[in-house]
Amino acid sequence: MERKKLELQINSPANLQLLFDEPITGENSYGSYYCYAVKDDNDIEYSFFAPLKIHNELSKKNKGTMFQLTRTATQKGKKLVTDYEVKFQNNGIKEEKDPATKPDDNGYYEAMLQSYAEATKIQSQFSAVNLNQCAVTLFIARTKTNGFNNF
Repeated sequence: MERKKLELQINSPANLQLLFDEPITGENSYGSYYCYAVKDDNDIEYSFFAPLKIHNELSKKNKGTMFQLTRTATQKGKKLVTDYEVKFQNNGIKEEKDPATKPDDNGYYEAMLQSYAEATKIQSQFSAVNLNQCAVTLFIARTKTNGFNNF
């Protein structure tokens, strides 16, 4: 399948999902490149050539990770310099790749663990909270909100 190159408008964020654990890497006359396969909210697949800074963040993530990518621009003298900002969808908590994770793991296990960890914090702050009910509520919200139900 041929994927179009991802072209982002300046200051217009795009919600994306990683399609593979590893990028395609190589070198050309411009130096090293890191090509990630991603898809947007409309299930359209793209090739994203990540700058080194973004590659360093994406390389720690698993297939299926949802993130928001924004192309930014700043004026440096007479030059307009573009850059990228990445924000991950899981409340800013960066989940590192786990070597013990099975390839067919869909992320629900990690979502439930994270939900229980957060429910435990909530319960310690508010003693009347039922741990199981709180964790299940967080899990449902985490896996079904904003159309991102492909955890």
